[in-house]
Amino acid sequence: MPSPDIPPPDLPIATAPMTDARSHALPPIRLRLLGTVPYTGALTRMREWTAARQAARKAALAGEAPPAAAPTIVPGTGEASLRRDWPDLAEAATAGDEIWLMQHPPVFTLGMNSQPEHLLNAGDIPEVPTERGGQITYHGPGQLVVYTMIDFKRRKTSVRNIVSALENSIIDTLSDYGITANADPQRPGVYVQGKKIA
Repeated sequence: MPSPDIPPPDLPIATAPMTDARSHALPPIRLRLLGTVPYTGALTRMREWTAARQAARKAALAGEAPPAAAPTIVPGTGEASLRRDWPDLAEAATAGDEIWLMQHPPVFTLGMNSQPEHLLNAGDIPEVPTERGGQITYHGPGQLVVYTMIDFKRRKTSVRNIVSALENSIIDTLSDYGITANADPQRPGVYVQGKKIA
């Protein structure tokens, strides 16, 4: 399934054409629809893809050929589930910024601020420590997860700007469905009647 190229979000990052160190216009942000991917497989692929992209850019700046990156299959997912536009590591050398949309089988991710006693009964659901901030988050079927594979420095923006753009997009989408939502400057996320929805 081909993935559409979409323009950057309507934010400061998109108000004027951005350029990299060589004064080339940045490509649009690419949207990838990836289906159901186990959390640890997605995390591994994000790390590999980012490392391959950084190595290719470093080589390009030095005037060298980009290093070869062999595509891999995420363990435990089977090849068939990766055919829904899964990023090939060889593409990382020329890839611009991307947004990856997927869902995960049931998993609790434990942020750096999580406290084990806050997870009362995980049952058979795996618990995976992560490097992100925050506490404990449940991910499962039917929950869309959005990963931003964006080079903030090249786009001259910040994590906060990207998070605000995503929050505003969710608020606008919910409004289209007649749901009033808002962001809270004291805590990231989107809230409906004080309850976090995203």
